[in-house]
Amino acid sequence: MRRVRLETPSQRKAAEAACRVEVLAAADTLLAAMDELLAEPIPGPVHRYTMAENIFFTADTHFGHERLLTLGAGRPFACAEEMTEALIERWNARVRRSDRIYHLGDLSFLPQSDTATVIDRLNGQLHVIRGNHDRTLDSGHIQRRLASYQQYKELRIGTQRLVLFHFPVLSWHHAHRGSWHLHGHCHGTLPEDPAIPRMDVGVDCTGFAPISFEEVAERQRPDDPVPGSLPRPTGPGSDDDLD
Repeated sequence: MRRVRLETPSQRKAAEAACRVEVLAAADTLLAAMDELLAEPIPGPVHRYTMAENIFFTADTHFGHERLLTLGAGRPFACAEEMTEALIERWNARVRRSDRIYHLGDLSFLPQSDTATVIDRLNGQLHVIRGNHDRTLDSGHIQRRLASYQQYKELRIGTQRLVLFHFPVLSWHHAHRGSWHLHGHCHGTLPEDPAIPRMDVGVDCTGFAPISFEEVAERQRPDDPVPGSLPRPTGPGSDDDLD
């Protein structure tokens, strides 16, 4: 490409002004995208559960997403309708109506009315962590069917802390104190590292069914026979003063 030489100071100033406008426009676009993703930038309070409660996790069901059947490793279903029905059946075989289940994003590619129908068929009190394909869930018609809907969530089950987010991250709240990070998005393509307490709970990694907290604990600390039973630190320097 031939470089055009600017002959006059006024031409140079005009070019510089045009460049600044383009940079500012790009910055505005980036900030708008970040605002949409981080609609709730400040996490809410840590939600605490006892070990007696049944808590399940899942992600990336992509109900009705035909193209997903052939992307990457694909999925073992003949069509999107068969996949949706199989995922609902396997979900309800594990989760009871009274159980709590956290879905870590990319729930459905179906139209809003069909997505509502699917949610009505699913067992459990459904909490959703928003994924990058969850615009359908932004409507009040859908959210009335959910126990909660947020970008990010922290839990404590027994004494175990968990950080829930659709995307995998390298560092998270209380990671240095033994907190686990559960995520989706990767469809099993992110290599596992035993040194990093992070887990993809998407259906491609869990037999196309939700996974219980106890099963997560078995993978994260197989030598602990009673998940969540570790003594809780107290006093100065403990996480009691960091909630």
